[in-house]
Amino acid sequence: DPGRAPADPADPRLSEQVRRAVTEEMAMTLADVAIRRTTFAETGRLGSAGTGLLHAIAAVAAKELDWSEERRRAEIGAVNATLARLSNLADPGTAQRPA
Repeated sequence: DPGRAPADPADPRLSEQVRRAVTEEMAMTLADVAIRRTTFAETGRLGSAGTGLLHAIAAVAAKELDWSEERRRAEIGAVNATLARLSNLADPGTAQRPA
């Protein structure tokens, strides 16, 4: 399906989608690229099994947006935190409860 985000980090369509999100849609953060401007998150491919995929997306975004290594790591951390929150919203039984 051409509208679907590729699941393989080596797929050249991944780079194309990330570049398009940055250059045409003006995405400035990894969350904006991976969660809002592509179908990567909506297909569930960015979870723990998708760590390689998230890092591949971050590598392309970092190159396009001229991020430092520190910024790239921070962006990955922010996406992982957002995905964890979204996961807890989708499955309230897994949300942490106060002690």
